[in-house]
Amino acid sequence: MKSFADGPEYPSISVERRFRARHAVTINGEEELLHEHDWHVRVEVAGKLDDEGLLIDFHLLESALDEVLLPFKDNTFNGTPPFDEQNPSAENIAQHIIWSVVEEALPKPARKRIENARAILEEAPGCHATMYWLGA
Repeated sequence: MKSFADGPEYPSISVERRFRARHAVTINGEEELLHEHDWHVRVEVAGKLDDEGLLIDFHLLESALDEVLLPFKDNTFNGTPPFDEQNPSAENIAQHIIWSVVEEALPKPARKRIENARAILEEAPGCHATMYWLGA
């Protein structure tokens, strides 16, 4: 199976959200000062179309992403699970978003059709972290 890095093998859909949240990342053993970003996230899923020519409904993907982002909106990543135990780097945040959307927030029937997915998280203009989810 190809990943998004190679170009999706299946049709894909994506949704985007913007939100404000704070974090303090630990770099080389030292925690930065707590600071805020206007985050921008894009979640893209790819898979086989159903008999009606749909992968999944956009509204399902939007709802799943909104559910995953809710604890962080206008809040602080640090101290909010899983970032009470993980460093809230852009890479870790992107990984949490894509895994939570696909593995937990989407209904099972929608999950079954997804072959691969990715989250592209913009922390600041021009600064992106991308994490992939590859189906079995």
